[in-house]
Amino acid sequence: MNAGLDLLRGRPLPAIGTTEAKLQQRKLDALKRGIHRIPQSSEHPYGVHLIGVGGAGARVIQSVLRSAPADLLDQPGSRLTALAVDIGDEELTTVRSLAPKFPTDRSQIETVALDTPTMEELQSSIARYIDFLELEYPLYHPNPDSVAWLSPETPLRDSKGSTPRAVAKAIYGRAYYDRGRPMFKALKRFAASVEATGADSVVCIVFGLGGGTGSAIAMDLARHLSSGLFGRRVLVTGIGIAPHPHEDPSAQGARLHTVFSELDVLCDETKNKGVTVSCGDLFKSPFTAGFLVVPQPRGLSADQARETVD
Repeated sequence: MNAGLDLLRGRPLPAIGTTEAKLQQRKLDALKRGIHRIPQSSEHPYGVHLIGVGGAGARVIQSVLRSAPADLLDQPGSRLTALAVDIGDEELTTVRSLAPKFPTDRSQIETVALDTPTMEELQSSIARYIDFLELEYPLYHPNPDSVAWLSPETPLRDSKGSTPRAVAKAIYGRAYYDRGRPMFKALKRFAASVEATGADSVVCIVFGLGGGTGSAIAMDLARHLSSGLFGRRVLVTGIGIAPHPHEDPSAQGARLHTVFSELDVLCDETKNKGVTVSCGDLFKSPFTAGFLVVPQPRGLSADQARETVD
């Protein structure tokens, strides 16, 4: 029996029925309609849905909110959803100050400032991670040889006052799985807003590839949102902002190696099959609409390049 997609016509063949096949069909239909190009004269409703993770992601959301046209949501059914997540509140205050620009019945703009627990509190949550994962996916098979990724001796802040990547990942995990689950609740509200849009939606998750917070949190957040709350029914695009060449190259290189390794096993279909065999379908690539890397211009200073990218 022929099953799958007729690539010449862009339509499903008779036996199509799997979630992945339907997702591929949505991609083809979105490209056919030009969902990524919205002319000013468009009479179709559309959704703008963004998650900014870490300082770089929060600044992108700031820029989008600041430059949005006054009639952005005038078309009935259109909707804006924005969520900025960071450790601490420094980059989030501007996002909140821009929120009143948009009608509350057609938009949802939220920030989540993650607190930094003590190392003892983080270790307590990490010790329960296998239980959390088994509740999330009952077919999950823990590796008996696995060890916690965060040593109790790891400093909560590095010499420059930034949060190390391993610590940021633990902070996010604690907020998602433990102690009232504030991160889970925020993502649930985000998903509900996206699904309230009266049109096709694409969600963009934006973060800095070289930063400690964004690169640590974004992949777990994308998995929880795309594979968990959305059930892989919504197109999700990852946008990683490459570091500027002049920004602490030794530390950036170490973080880039880690984040690209994580992206590799998510986005490479062959490698990802090995992950899902062990960890379950929730660990399929969450970026159902692909992953983009945005470079920063070399001819500008780090601050100028950041403004250009934002």
